[in-house]
Amino acid sequence: MRIMSTTSSILTTLVPATLVAGVVMVSSLAGGVCAQVGSGVMPLRYDDATARFVDERGRGMILRGVNLGNWFLLEPWMLGLDSSAYRDQHDILMTLESRFGAVAAESLLDTYRANWITERELAQAKAFGFNVVRLPFHYSLVLDYERPYGMREDAFRWLDHAIKLCEDQGLYVILDLHGAPGGQSHDMPSGRVGENALWTDEVAQRQMVALWRAVAERYAGRASVVGYDLVNEPWGDFQQDLREDIVRLVNRLHDAVREVDPETVIYAPGLLNGVLFYGDPRERGWTNTGYTIHTYPGLFGNGEPTLATHQQFLEKEMPALAAAVARVRVPVLVGEFNPVFAEVDRPAMLRRHFDVFAELGWHATVWSLRKINPEGGLGASDWCLLTNAEPFRLPDPATATAVELDEAFEQLGRQRLAVDPYLVAEPLVAAYDDGNREAVAEAAWPSDAAPAGWSMTAVGNGAKAGLGVDGEGKSFTVHALGQDIWGGSDAFAYLSRPVAGLDEVSVVVEGFDSPGRYGKAGVMLRGSEGVDAAHVLVHIFRDGRVLLAQRDRDGGPTREQVVGFGGMPVGLAVRRDGERVSWRVGYPETGWGAWQVVDGEGFAADARIGVAVSSNAEAGRAALRARFGDELGSGAPAGERVDLGSGSWGSWGEGFEFLSDSDSLVYRPDGGGAGMFRDVSGLGEGVVTLRMGLRGLEGLTGEGTVELRLESVGEEGRLLRISSRNYAVSDLKAAAVVNQTWLTGPQRRDTVRALVVVDGVTGVAGAPGARLIFENPELVWSPARGW
Repeated sequence: MRIMSTTSSILTTLVPATLVAGVVMVSSLAGGVCAQVGSGVMPLRYDDATARFVDERGRGMILRGVNLGNWFLLEPWMLGLDSSAYRDQHDILMTLESRFGAVAAESLLDTYRANWITERELAQAKAFGFNVVRLPFHYSLVLDYERPYGMREDAFRWLDHAIKLCEDQGLYVILDLHGAPGGQSHDMPSGRVGENALWTDEVAQRQMVALWRAVAERYAGRASVVGYDLVNEPWGDFQQDLREDIVRLVNRLHDAVREVDPETVIYAPGLLNGVLFYGDPRERGWTNTGYTIHTYPGLFGNGEPTLATHQQFLEKEMPALAAAVARVRVPVLVGEFNPVFAEVDRPAMLRRHFDVFAELGWHATVWSLRKINPEGGLGASDWCLLTNAEPFRLPDPATATAVELDEAFEQLGRQRLAVDPYLVAEPLVAAYDDGNREAVAEAAWPSDAAPAGWSMTAVGNGAKAGLGVDGEGKSFTVHALGQDIWGGSDAFAYLSRPVAGLDEVSVVVEGFDSPGRYGKAGVMLRGSEGVDAAHVLVHIFRDGRVLLAQRDRDGGPTREQVVGFGGMPVGLAVRRDGERVSWRVGYPETGWGAWQVVDGEGFAADARIGVAVSSNAEAGRAALRARFGDELGSGAPAGERVDLGSGSWGSWGEGFEFLSDSDSLVYRPDGGGAGMFRDVSGLGEGVVTLRMGLRGLEGLTGEGTVELRLESVGEEGRLLRISSRNYAVSDLKAAAVVNQTWLTGPQRRDTVRALVVVDGVTGVAGAPGARLIFENPELVWSPARGW
């Protein structure tokens, strides 16, 4: 889990009376290895032929549950501690040990572990309708720091305790090594920020192998333990390509586990670049092995927290990945996810994610069951399902006495809890998998011949290309699978031809769809079809931003800048004249912009010029609908149009006004936050688009942001964020073409609110006439399917 902030708004809390009591005392737990105990859950059998868990009645079972985060690996934000003082578990432990000594520090942790999750928390998890928990733990819970390959004397004390508590509530358990020896990434959830030695430290890898062999030997045949999640979020330094490293490591871990446990499912972890690189685990000799992924649309760079982002994820990205995974027939665990935000109707969205995963036959565990909210109560946007009902702050480990800390930890086990009211009112229903999903065949890729003199090429590892041609070759659709055109190595589809002495390619992009947020499509001049070739690329993202990207030399880095905003169609062009390379952008409302010269050296005589498309995804194709030539056509979207330049606008802050004589909104910057909003009612379920022109940037400094936003009114008056987009003023000023700004998203309610929000926008000193002008704002509604 990575993160991490919460809103301060508070929901009314529901606290069932049965949860106020029920503290489990574990002071009598014996250390060392203890005998296996009977399970309180129905045994599940994993059927490798169908990639399903099957119960004693032969029914396929979908595992739907929750993470028990912050229990056996501390995350300071979940404890309400100052993240600048305590970056990770290591900081907390070192503070305790330096003040009280190692023995006393361990005793304090024992008190904490005995009270963070008890019978009552797990009973509530069961009442929510969950049937499984993912149990994160740090390797030091099992391994001895001082003996590289030695186990702690009480190695399984807490895992045994946790598993038994879960069994008593009828919950299955997936064991998750959240923090690996040496650290699997620089990130806080590994236990120590900045530690990333697992990939190069042979001792750490041997420790990890020894750990998993011991864990598997301990729990082989334990009916409640249904999975081993080998390592959480192996992100490395967030730049490394760890595919070969993780395959080697998983191979070692698999073999160690299978020496003592032939049955329990092993989950190979996804990397930042996906899971499909594993291929079919059976071909690697891996048995009963699946994939685990984490999905956080709207968070951590994966789009904005809007309905549009979640719709893209659930209707584009997941089906594409599911189709690819289905072809290798493996169990999939979504180990972490959480819609979090009230603005996307979190209760309904949480349930929708669970249901979509179940429809795919996937298992899922939301992050996380419990955290501390110092102000008390659940927030409208929160990362937990349970928290303290009254205000509660954990004493600062740097200043509190050992007695104060021990008392506070003990209080966790008996304090009144605030419980997610939505899952109380509507628990999840049991999900069964009948196994009748048909095998997903790969959809045929278009195979029309490229126009004379052109070639269609898949550049780079994992890329795939298809071409559909209409009419006489003037209109075409490029289909692409490829991670990106970025960094030092590319994977994309390239429709190209050798460049002539004076050569130009002009394309009108009529539509672009991609499963990946950074899928891109545009015109390119490229030194060769090599994966690291120098190039100039003018491209559009699916959100309408137009960028100029350059790699000045083979193998060099890629740099880019925003050069335009607007919808589609959009005209993109690139040309070479001797050593000079130029580009331009055009829109229907304004025609083509002026040619702009690219800085840098020219390209070799054997360079190629054409159209480049990447999906920015490991599964699911991007589709570019385009035509050659200078005809821009009309950019007006189809649908019912509402002119927002008349009627009643509301506003807040200073500087905004509506000019009725010109149908424009004007903002005269004062550096603060301000905005205007307009409600449009009488709309049904469908798709809405907000459009407006933007100009008047000459007198502004490079700071601040402009946001366009669409909202609708949900149940109980809650505002749902349909779609939003932030524009940095520095990007707006740098853009060569600033024209129609727009955004679109699914409309679920009768009323839509259009907003224009500015924050921190200031005028240049001595330029009193500085202003932003939002021209001819309009809303377009289409009665398309929503959800």
